[in-house]
Amino acid sequence: MHGRYPCFQDRRSPRLFPTGQPDRSGAAIPFSAGRSCKGSQTKKTNFHCPNMPPQKKTPAAKAGDYIPNAAESREAFAPALDERYDEFRSRLASLRPAPPQVLHLEGGDADARAAMAIYWAALLNCPSPSDDGSPCLECRSCLAAGAGLVKAEETEKAEKAEKAEIGVSRDIVIFDSRKGNVKVENVRGIKSLAGEAPREENWRVVIFLEAQNLNQASANALLKPLEDPSPHTRFVYTMPQREAVLPTIVSRGFVMTLPWIPDHAGDMAAEWTGILENFFATGRGLFDKTAAKGDGALKKDTALEIGRLTQKALAARIAGRPSFLSALPGDKIFDADELISFYLTSLSEQVNLAYAAESLLTGLFILLRR
Repeated sequence: MHGRYPCFQDRRSPRLFPTGQPDRSGAAIPFSAGRSCKGSQTKKTNFHCPNMPPQKKTPAAKAGDYIPNAAESREAFAPALDERYDEFRSRLASLRPAPPQVLHLEGGDADARAAMAIYWAALLNCPSPSDDGSPCLECRSCLAAGAGLVKAEETEKAEKAEKAEIGVSRDIVIFDSRKGNVKVENVRGIKSLAGEAPREENWRVVIFLEAQNLNQASANALLKPLEDPSPHTRFVYTMPQREAVLPTIVSRGFVMTLPWIPDHAGDMAAEWTGILENFFATGRGLFDKTAAKGDGALKKDTALEIGRLTQKALAARIAGRPSFLSALPGDKIFDADELISFYLTSLSEQVNLAYAAESLLTGLFILLRR
């Protein structure tokens, strides 16, 4: 067989095999990149062994992929461009020369985290960044990244849960668990995708929005591509707090915390702030909410919001600012922090959300009165 073709290449290695030398992989393929069998560099040609069938070319990005204009792209990036995130974006830009393989974005709110994750994708691939290191948001690479945000917004408006995996190309891939369950089969497909070189960009960026919503099977499947790093692929995970995601995933990445925006409190945060203030003051009003059934039952996002509010209240207590934990004795601060951390970690497992929330809040209530 080897006598029929002038040159072979091992599928698993760039080393070349001269004619007649056995191929370790058992699947020899022609090497037509313009090198001789001895590995010496020659002028590139279109040479292809006539006795071998032509190799299939990697398909290019679809011609119909939607690319927004500059105005649409900038509008999509707006949550990340808020002036209150200026320092955070500057720290992101400082990571560009040697980007971490896995970046975790916590803090802020869901919209800001999503916009900042895709801003990071634009930052990595922008060919003409500004003097301060920020992406131009006008070149094709930046517009392609912005398209991910535009498509995510369109999916949300259409309320199509099956569109949980979106992205304008195979170089910018977005898994948005806010739109529905991310299928474990698609997560497992990342390993083969990460092994490919990017089609157009410098980096392939795989983004998991709100990773705390991934089911157990999908979360476990994420570990495999992280154990075998790819030189051309970077991952981004967003989450309210790092404790809401499997510790084995968090430990493999670099965590950055977006600043909390005090005046960006949604209806849920305002409602539960009132409930918690009343409960810690009077011991009443909590169990009516946690014991609700049907549509009123405690949801995962509400459970995470309770964890975020207690974290903020504890941070305010440590800083001497007023909060519903202001009366917490100084020698109980560590115990309160342990309770909150254990609660947030438990949310990544299959737990009864109402029971977990009640355990946390009654535990804090007891600490306040000791």
